[in-house]
Amino acid sequence: MILVIGGPPGSGKTTVAERWAKAHGYALISAGTKFRAMAKARGLSLEALGRAAEKDPSIDRALDRAILEEIRAKEAVRTNVVVDGRIQAHLLTREGIPCLKVLINAPLEVRAQRIAQREKKPVAEARREVVAREESNGFGTSRFTASTCGTRASSIS
Repeated sequence: MILVIGGPPGSGKTTVAERWAKAHGYALISAGTKFRAMAKARGLSLEALGRAAEKDPSIDRALDRAILEEIRAKEAVRTNVVVDGRIQAHLLTREGIPCLKVLINAPLEVRAQRIAQREKKPVAEARREVVAREESNGFGTSRFTASTCGTRASSIS
């Protein structure tokens, strides 16, 4: 089975996915972790890599390709997978890969605090980066919910 956990930056996607993987013996594939690794390898911040991806679609295609390859490899050996990422539910649906989709969310302030703590930066800076990333993708929290999974969402804090 493939479980996809989606939501905006800082909503807790990776934390939930990590806990699910550990509790249920699933393999974890994290788009956010892969994207952070891409940014680090290029010597860029997440915000800078996001801006670069706006101008160079090959960045997103490379991320999508890496995620799909890993999912298909796990599927081939019948490994249960939990995938986390902002658009992975859409990606898997587009590719015709059956999955169970879960969308989580949290208020902007909670998400900014989580990101600030994780990345060891001021909350105001994390908030600014979250807003910028959401605007660069063309969606805020309400549009994210409707456009990503087409499912009912609930907020958590």
